[in-house]
Amino acid sequence: MDEPIRILHVLREMEMGGAQKLIMNIYQEIDKTKIQFDFLVSAKGEYDEKIIKNGGRIYYIPYLTKVGPIKYKKELINFFSKHREYKIVHSHIDQVSGIIM
Repeated sequence: MDEPIRILHVLREMEMGGAQKLIMNIYQEIDKTKIQFDFLVSAKGEYDEKIIKNGGRIYYIPYLTKVGPIKYKKELINFFSKHREYKIVHSHIDQVSGIIM
């Protein structure tokens, strides 16, 4: 059996906010044998346990406001150099989407 396509969602955290709730509603309905959502966040959130139970991966890097733009960019470069499996990335952080993408 083929591995599912892994889609990376980048958010500050997976709390009960509007974007997060929409992503989780979609996540619960997709065929996880074909598509799997993973998450790059900066803090633990309320949905983390549910994501892991559904086969998703959660990665943590410090957020821009804590480390500054240069260190944040280095963290992203380091992450993406280790995780080349992501062909699809959705950034849900308006102020840093340009750096992420």
